[in-house]
Amino acid sequence: RGGEPSSSGGSIGGSISGGSIGGSISGGSIGGSISGGSIGGSTHHQQLTFMECMKTRPLLTVTAFKAIFAFGYLNYFVHIVAFCEDKGLSTEDSSLALSLVGISSVAGRVVIGIAADKAGTKNCLLASMVVLAGCICLWPQVKATSQGKVQVMVLSGFYGFFAGAFPSLPPSIVAEYYAKVADDSLFQIVGVQFFLETPGALFGPVIVGKLFDSTGGYEAGSFMTFGVMAAGILVLYTINDVKSFETKLLAERGIKPRTTSEDAVL
Repeated sequence: RGGEPSSSGGSIGGSISGGSIGGSISGGSIGGSISGGSIGGSTHHQQLTFMECMKTRPLLTVTAFKAIFAFGYLNYFVHIVAFCEDKGLSTEDSSLALSLVGISSVAGRVVIGIAADKAGTKNCLLASMVVLAGCICLWPQVKATSQGKVQVMVLSGFYGFFAGAFPSLPPSIVAEYYAKVADDSLFQIVGVQFFLETPGALFGPVIVGKLFDSTGGYEAGSFMTFGVMAAGILVLYTINDVKSFETKLLAERGIKPRTTSEDAVL
């Protein structure tokens, strides 16, 4: 009509075919199917399933660390008030020691999180857990004196500060390994890890309490707590680095992690 060019196939602005970027658009409408894979020609990367992730070494290592270390992690939190009162400290001072653990834990999560960005998540987690184990060794050495009051306050502050790394850093380690090869399973993985802490959180303090009843002191409970913490630290130390894990996935299963540019497209 009036010399206007006619459009074919019913598409707005005409049809695009042949060598257009991303392949041809067919079916007569913009936004039709794009052939040849995703935009930009990137290839589809296979993802690990949740059950496949649970069989890989890094996840088994982190999960075992969490399950073992949990038998010692809460023991100081649970018993510090009773310990202080047993040493002759007032109820107010005992409560203050517990409060210091909680307050310093909040501050520790922030500071250690910043440090993890610089020094590496695994390194910061290992260092923090070593400090916790050291605090547990010093725990029974606090004396029933005015100096002992200062000691227990300082000890509580140190323990709380580094204790925040235990719940906050392992999910970051998991993400470093699996965000690019199993992003659909990350929430399930982290959920399983938190669930497997439950036995240790429940029975660790109970065991320390039973040992106190049997021996009349916290020396045995401290030794038990240090033992499980040391075992957990040794397990975590054996985890292989991310590059080795990704190389092994590519060699054995043909799974190639997504690149940063592909994450941006998605």
